[in-house]
Amino acid sequence: MHPVLLSVSIMCVVILLLIILLRRYHQLYLFEYILAGIILGPHVTGVFSSAKETVSLGELGILLLMFFLGIEINIPDKRNDLRVPFVAQLIRTLVSLAFAFVI
Repeated sequence: MHPVLLSVSIMCVVILLLIILLRRYHQLYLFEYILAGIILGPHVTGVFSSAKETVSLGELGILLLMFFLGIEINIPDKRNDLRVPFVAQLIRTLVSLAFAFVI
């Protein structure tokens, strides 16, 4: 098994156990993620001690973040929603050009 895959699997299990454990105390998920980072870091268990593993895990996190942000974006289907801002910006541009020529 690839070492990064093993590390990510251990990380998922630790985070799941922390969520189950700390849910009783009504803690935020952010606190659980920080605690998991401390536990899995190089000074406690050393699961993520290599800089190469940390970089590849960070790149994977950025890719997942971009993927989930792309899912959340709602693009309007109606052209009427785009006409009003377009016409308003066109009027602003023409008025500013007119003032520039007058000055």
